[in-house]
Amino acid sequence: MGSRIIQFPADAYCGRLWGPNLQSIEEGEEFGEARGDVFVPTDKRIELWVDTETALLSLPLLANLPADSFDSVSLACTNATDADLRYLTHFTCLRGLALWETRIGDEALLLLKSFPQLESLDIGDTNITDFGLHHLRSLSALHDLSLPNTAVGNLGMEPLADLKKLKTLGLRNTKVNDDGIAYLSSLSELRYLSIYETGITEKGYSELKRNLPACKIGYFESNDL
Repeated sequence: MGSRIIQFPADAYCGRLWGPNLQSIEEGEEFGEARGDVFVPTDKRIELWVDTETALLSLPLLANLPADSFDSVSLACTNATDADLRYLTHFTCLRGLALWETRIGDEALLLLKSFPQLESLDIGDTNITDFGLHHLRSLSALHDLSLPNTAVGNLGMEPLADLKKLKTLGLRNTKVNDDGIAYLSSLSELRYLSIYETGITEKGYSELKRNLPACKIGYFESNDL
């Protein structure tokens, strides 16, 4: 097994490096702090976890790293804003981006066009709206999208209909209702759809089951109540 070096600033903490386990739900392998020279295997996906506010402040220091340094980056559960995302845009080879429970909004989604290979995106528990989701149209490789606990609704489903490779979609506790079913039904590659705590009724749920027979749909009948 070969290895390569990621050269972080020696005097600044930029987070932690992980090799996620893509074959199971078990935790992957940790490669240590993102500080100084870090050796990582060439045959594994590498994820940078920006896990503290100290690491978040170090984002500008990543500007000199090669575009293919990481496969994915997580800013989850930090105070990251739209402005912070601009420090990642030169990592054009990213395949995964986790922004859940951050302070980002629609302006950050405009920057996602910098990541044409993005496959997985988690922007739940953020300030995004239907308007921002229009910026996702260009992410043709996206197959995993998580939007729970946001203000997105039916208008936001329209641009998602262009994401023909989408396999999982999380809409729990959003404003989507039966009027968005036509857009969701066009996502023929979906294999899991979460519509818990939405405005989708039992009638709408039944329609989705008919239209997406290969998709497992997470739904409470109490959505109607």
